[in-house]
Amino acid sequence: MGAPMTSSDAPELSDDLIEKLFGPEGLKYLRNKHTGGTSGKKGTRYEDQFAAFKIAEALANHANAGEDLPHIEEQALGFVDDLVVAAHAATRYFQCKNAVSVVWTGGAHPISEDFKCQIALAEALEKPGPRVELVVSDDKTAARLAQEIPSDIAEVASVVDFPYFGSINQLVMAHAPLREQLSVLTRKEKPALDDLEGVFGALLLGWIKVVGSSSVDAIAQAARQQSPQLLRTFPLTDGAEHVLQAFVDALAHIPGLRYSVKRGFFSWARGVYALSAKSDSNEAEQFRRLLGTVAMSRTYTQFADRDAEARQLVDAVASLDVSVPRYQEQMRLLGVHLGEGILPKLPADTHHDICVVCTVEDADFLARGLIESFESRGLGDRTRLLCLWNGKVRDSGVSISPVIRQYKENFDPHGTVFVIVKSIISGACVVKTNLTRALSSGEPSAVFVAAPVMLKDAGKRLASEFPPSVAERFQYVWFATDDDKEDENVRPGIGGSVYERLGLGGESEKNRYMPAIVKERSSKYAERTNAI
Repeated sequence: MGAPMTSSDAPELSDDLIEKLFGPEGLKYLRNKHTGGTSGKKGTRYEDQFAAFKIAEALANHANAGEDLPHIEEQALGFVDDLVVAAHAATRYFQCKNAVSVVWTGGAHPISEDFKCQIALAEALEKPGPRVELVVSDDKTAARLAQEIPSDIAEVASVVDFPYFGSINQLVMAHAPLREQLSVLTRKEKPALDDLEGVFGALLLGWIKVVGSSSVDAIAQAARQQSPQLLRTFPLTDGAEHVLQAFVDALAHIPGLRYSVKRGFFSWARGVYALSAKSDSNEAEQFRRLLGTVAMSRTYTQFADRDAEARQLVDAVASLDVSVPRYQEQMRLLGVHLGEGILPKLPADTHHDICVVCTVEDADFLARGLIESFESRGLGDRTRLLCLWNGKVRDSGVSISPVIRQYKENFDPHGTVFVIVKSIISGACVVKTNLTRALSSGEPSAVFVAAPVMLKDAGKRLASEFPPSVAERFQYVWFATDDDKEDENVRPGIGGSVYERLGLGGESEKNRYMPAIVKERSSKYAERTNAI
């Protein structure tokens, strides 16, 4: 797992060596190329997503076959400089081109000439097994370039087809080789799609923080430190050696407990363990709408135009002069009205299960009201709940909301009607993750995305995270559209942080909350092996 071995007698990279090999013009070109090639890394860059792919590949090969973990370098001084992956037996140089019009021999400095010079430089530096690879984002372009590799570099050059969507969620869903690698790296042996996206996002963020070069092992450790609930442990271990025998003996006395120690994680399944939530039940229930607040930048949808009470409620939750109990009840009623907006869109003859997907903070209020509306129409026996506890990582253009716990009820996965409900949709990161989790467990006949309030263009942002064949099935039900956002809060939105307005505390506190609706339904509907 250490650094690639190099001979102590190997020449050092220097201007003198470059000029000796390629002349003054070659040195000038290389220096200009290196100066102009540096740019800030971010999660949406093609080169950075490919680098994260190679990091995942190296970690998967290490886990599967015991291969040593290489070093990886960005913008190395060289003719092929986007990425260098250096291992004991091979050194691979990658040039990334996110374009269709790529050729080997065109321009003042053809790619083929850069590749030839890079091999010559690597051999002079006594690099082990040097190869050069051209990475392109279009499969037809990749196939054409592979057929046209010039004969003088054919033995050391190859073409890589690596797609680009901008969205890492789309990339994970569309690129099977990436999914295969990531599945080896998650803490779960059977990960959902959102687990894979979370791991890729963590590795991508770990890479973005690298300046110059790093070992892949160090990147993996940084990713685990930031998101410890996502990746398996490195160095590789299941972790069973760390479990005390006294602990195992104690577990043996718990009836019905099933547990496992895999990939460095202890997992268990035995119903649902309840935690209490903080709430202020003594606060006076006062209700006063602030017309100046809701008039900021809000427009109303056709659903609000047809439902005057829903319109009043969506304005009411924006008011800061509402007690916690009153706010909770308003959210429940908004859930009822969202359900009434969805019901006419359900096929009259539908016989499929309906799965309501929600976050932990929305479960007892918005999701409960939605389920009540379905129950009032005789759909209660076919309505199921998937409740998810989400973390949050936002940095350097990478946004992930990994699922750290779930409560899932049994449902027929064939033709499921998924209803993703959220108190407010702005960046759509949480909705994306939870919808991806839902799609991993069913083959939907319909997908509804429901919220009292959406930020302008949130639907477009959500759709961009999925392949068009998936996104075209989304149907949206919401009451108000806002176009003003300050820091993390949409204005007027739902009156600030929904966790605090509901009395659940902050980000960490709400993830310790066990919804009452989960405890009420678990004995009847829970999928026992997914209660964690």
